[in-house]
This record gives sequence, C-alpha cells and structure tokens, in this order.
Amino acid sequence: MSEIEIEMPTEHQYYRYPGQTNPQDVFLNIDTEKNKIWIAFNSEIGNAIPITVWNGQIRRYQISAYHSVFGLTKMLEDPKIIELAERIVAGSEERDEKYHLDEDALEAHDALGDYLESSYSPEAYPLFIIDEDYRRQEMLGTITAATTDEEIDKLVGQYEDEDLNDHEDFAYEVNYRIQASDIREAARDKVQEL
Repeated sequence: MSEIEIEMPTEHQYYRYPGQTNPQDVFLNIDTEKNKIWIAFNSEIGNAIPITVWNGQIRRYQISAYHSVFGLTKMLEDPKIIELAERIVAGSEERDEKYHLDEDALEAHDALGDYLESSYSPEAYPLFIIDEDYRRQEMLGTITAATTDEEIDKLVGQYEDEDLNDHEDFAYEVNYRIQASDIREAARDKVQEL
C-alpha cells in the first residue's frame, strides 16, 4: 500500500458566494487515481457534481464549512483518517470509465464517513471559527502546561467581546459566538494533556 500524498491547507475553506444564503459545502477529498487527499470547498453552486466525483475517481466526504485552517490541519494529521484513505485508494480500480471499490475499500469508505461524522462534527469537535486575521484560531497555540484557568478565561473573554457588527452572514455570527465555550473547554483539555 503506497503512502498517500497529503495536501495541507494554507487557509480556511469557508466561502459564501455573493447572493447566496449559505456557505459552499466543504469536502475532504480523496483522489483514488492520483493517491492524494485534501480539503476544499465545492466551487460549483447548487447540486452540480464534478465528473471526477460522479465517476468515483474522487471520493469526497462533507465536513463543516466553519473549520479554521488549524482544524483542517488537525483533520489531515489524524492517523485514522489517513489509514482509511490509503485503504480506499488501494482498493479502487477503474473499469468501464468508472472507479469501483473492492470490499475492504468499501468498508474503509463507510468507516471514514462515520468517523468524520462522530469525531469532527460541530457537536463533537471544537470548531475554530473563521477569522480573517487568524488571531482566534491561533489562541490555542498560546496555551502551555502553565496556563491557568484565569488566563484561559481572559483569552476567551477577548474572543467573546469582539464586535461582530461588520459580519453580514448571520450563520457565521451565531456559530462564531457559541464556540467560545468550546474553545475554553479545548484550552483546559490541552493544559491537562501537556
């Protein structure tokens, strides 16, 4: 089984086209022909499906549009995700202009979908919300084993006190506000792990 190429994200994938109510869907993509995995938003508006997805060459799995680059990077560094992706690639074969998965690859395909839903859903995984200057996303990078609860509360307080009046996307604003408690919990968990 060959090692899959991982294309690490350099920015978040939250994108909302002008005139659209919701952000574009974001997918974890596995190219079974090029042996590659990456995360990107769908550039197509509506229900259009790229031919490489339709024919099975690229397997994709929807994730939250609200992950920061930090959250996306953690996802692509997850050994379980990479192991399942490599099994999917290894068990993919092109026949009659379509890509088919063998039994093991189908099992990995289903397992990856379930794992992403259970481990990286908004309910299960603290989303580091999109922010143009990345200050909030980098907040956890300042946490050390010596960080006190008071210091964490101060950091999260700065996060909660931000003025969001310039943001037009209501879903963005609501999601942005409710994540403060998740970030506080994640920061305290990190202190315990260090």
